[in-house]
Amino acid sequence: MSFETALRARVKALPEVVSAASSVDWSVRPQGAFTSAIVLTVAYDPRGRTMTGWQGWIPTRVYIDVMAASAPVKAALRDAILALIGVEAVAADARFWPARDVSITDLSEQADTQFIHRDQIDAIIPHMQETDNG
Repeated sequence: MSFETALRARVKALPEVVSAASSVDWSVRPQGAFTSAIVLTVAYDPRGRTMTGWQGWIPTRVYIDVMAASAPVKAALRDAILALIGVEAVAADARFWPARDVSITDLSEQADTQFIHRDQIDAIIPHMQETDNG
């Protein structure tokens, strides 16, 4: 399982995401009126490689946009995601280490149809495929 697939599955499985009926997608932003959504974007994905293959863990920088129609829902989703990326985990065959260099930016705005409460989480999420351990 790829890093992207594993991270999306971990976020989608959060009880807060399930109860808010949030969509979780890579780079696909909701259109029109919505209740909540989480948009994942890879900002930087360095890959160390030698003649024998990929080397070690990969420090991928991910932007996680948490959007909701209400501030309390946005805050609950944001805090659940911060807790999720703050711990070591294995999902399928992807290993995650605690995120580092985490920051949050409030990007809330008035759209054509509604006010969108939006926080962007910027985090480096170290990971590797479990099969890379040998």
